Formats: sequence, C-alpha cells, structure tokens
Amino acid sequence: MELKEKCDEYVLRNVKTIDIADYESFLQLNNNQEPVLTGLHRGLRDLLSVHAWTTSPEGHQNYLYFQMNGEQKFCATLYYSSETLCQPHTHNYIELLYVMQGELRMQIDGKTYSFKEGDICLINTNTIHCEYIERKDSFIICLCTDDIIFEQYQNSRSAKDYTLSLKRFINQKRMQELFVSFSPRNTDTHKTKHAFETIISELMEDLPGKQRIVIGYVERIIDLLAREYSIQATRSDKEELQKVLVQSICSYIEYHYDSVTVNELSQKFSYSPDYLTKIFKKEQETNLSAYIQLVRLQHASELISSTSLPIEKISRKVGYNNVGFFYKKFYEIYQTTPNEVREK
Repeated sequence: MELKEKCDEYVLRNVKTIDIADYESFLQLNNNQEPVLTGLHRGLRDLLSVHAWTTSPEGHQNYLYFQMNGEQKFCATLYYSSETLCQPHTHNYIELLYVMQGELRMQIDGKTYSFKEGDICLINTNTIHCEYIERKDSFIICLCTDDIIFEQYQNSRSAKDYTLSLKRFINQKRMQELFVSFSPRNTDTHKTKHAFETIISELMEDLPGKQRIVIGYVERIIDLLAREYSIQATRSDKEELQKVLVQSICSYIEYHYDSVTVNELSQKFSYSPDYLTKIFKKEQETNLSAYIQLVRLQHASELISSTSLPIEKISRKVGYNNVGFFYKKFYEIYQTTPNEVREK
C-alpha cells in the first residue's frame, strides 16, 4: 500500500479519537485575522513533531499530527468547496516541508511560491507563512524541529569535507533567510522518499525505539539535502561552494589516486561527470582526468626516488597496469624516464 493511501486509511480509522480541545484549537486558527504563533502544543522535551496532509480533487484534506516523544497526536478530515488559503501563522521552530506527491503553493512573507513534487522547503522560525489547500491530488509531509538539529554543523571547519561544508552552508542560509528551497539534482529521489516514509510509518505504528529511528532518518534527510539537492544560493555562495567542491575532489584523489576515476567521483559527489569536469577546469585550470594522472605520477616519482621497488611494481602500485603507458605518461610530465630519475 502506498504511504498516501496508508495515511488516508489511518485518518479514517482514528478520526473519532480526536481530542476535541486540541482539534478545536487547531481549527480556530482559520478564524483569526492576524498572523498567529502556532506550535506551542509541542512539548518542551519534544525534539521533533510531524504533521502531514493529503488532498484530493473531491475537496477533502486528511490531516495527521504526531509528537515524537510525547503522547499527543490527532487526525482529522476537513472538507472545502474551493481553494482555501490557511490563516497566516508563525512557529517557534523550524519546518521542513517535503512535497511527496503533487504540488505545494505557499505564501511566505506575503509572496506566493510553488514547490513541485520532490522539492523541499525549510521555513525558518518566526516566518509568516500559509499554505494553499487545493482540490488536487497532493501529499505533503512536514517535519517540525528545533534549531539544535542544524546548529550542530555551525562550527564545522573541515574545508575538504564537501558534505560537511554544505551542511554548514545550509545552517548559515537558514539563519539568514526567511526560507530556503531545495530541488533534487536527479530524478531518482527514492532515498528521500524512503526517509520521510519511514518517519511517518514509525510514528503511526508507535513501537518502542521509534525515537532513535526517527532522529536517525532526520539526520539522513539533512545529509541528502547536502549531497543530492540543489540549494537556493547567490552567485557568491555558489562560487564558494564550487571551490570547496574542488578542494574535496583533490583531497579524495590524493587518498584514492591509484584507482579513482571520473565516474567514481561523479557517484561520490552526486554530480554528473561533465559538471565535475567543467567546475574542476574552472578552478584548477587543468583537466580532471589529467589531474588524476599527475597525482599518480607524482607519487610514482617519489617512490622511484625514495625506494628500491622495481619500476614495474611502482607502476602497478600507482594505478598503471600497462608499464609502457606508464613510461609514456611519465615522460610527458617530467621530460625524462623513470630509469633516469632512479639513476640520479
């Protein structure tokens, strides 16, 4: 059963068990004229809560809400005859909205934005926003979390770790902007879907150990945002991130020079080979494949000068199985042969 259908079934099965006081408070939001602060129902010990909703062309919205550590949860079915704009509101926590299916339109600080299937939107604390509820098939999952989830990356200083640098960048953008949008770089987003699906399923099933599983998958989602999503960024931001990316590539090559390929780098950093080659050429003024060859030959030259290993063995050790090709490349770089280097 698809998760959307599973959520709809959960609402139908549990809608009669709603705590009326909580639900009435929830509905009351639509009657206020001014932006309201919501989310205070989350417990002080509750690091994470989740709400999700599905909509249909028939004009009903199934809504679910779960606390991770607390006992509070409710679900409801809301009916509407036409497009509805929710009451503008703010939160004292971060929202991470994922468009699992369909489309999400929102007003953020008075402007309308659209997010398509697969997109993720991070809404900062105290940002006035509201969602459009439309008569369309859609499925939205929203993680509500405290700053601590992102602040752990604030003091990360490893310039050579591209993923860690991206997480730090996400946290910086989060603190600077009202919201940050993310779009998947590839059409295959099954890892992200699986992470959100697991969180919802764990909270619905309410089994022992759910807290650790849920927090683990929230960490996984942040990692996926860094690895597999394009981030809303200025030109200077992008240029800085490109520099960090190339530094990380150089570091990876240094540790894996004997076997690394451009395709391996593409998989490691989740960018196409053409994009990596283009960015590397821009920053290093040399071809990526040529740089890999250069690093191999530098290590070969060091081994020739500092050890008595046979040159054929050195050739294989640095990644050349064809000794003749190794000699050819060595001469192209150093204008001398490996044997002549050893004789010196």
